[in-house]
Amino acid sequence: MIRDAVVPGLPVRDTIKVVAHDHRVERTLARDSLWEIQTPQVFRREVIVAAHENAERAGVDISDDALAVEQYGKRVFIVEGERMNFKITVAEDLWLAELLLREGRVS
Repeated sequence: MIRDAVVPGLPVRDTIKVVAHDHRVERTLARDSLWEIQTPQVFRREVIVAAHENAERAGVDISDDALAVEQYGKRVFIVEGERMNFKITVAEDLWLAELLLREGRVS
């Protein structure tokens, strides 16, 4: 089946808590419905363009393309991702990526 919006992801392994500004735990989210979303994210061109135009018109801050598509009212589907497809965001991520490359675990 062909989809308009598909992103890779992995089921969350850690417990996720919603925390108030004063660092008080407000609630714990059910892990069975949470996924870490990865890249690359894939969209039909007309859907992603319209979604970003919609977000810009609405002045909405979006954290990724999938969120723009969701807020545009389209469904986004997930396919199982790969653990080695991680984002390099902090120094520890870069260290891990370099280690994996040196050890020949990724190419």
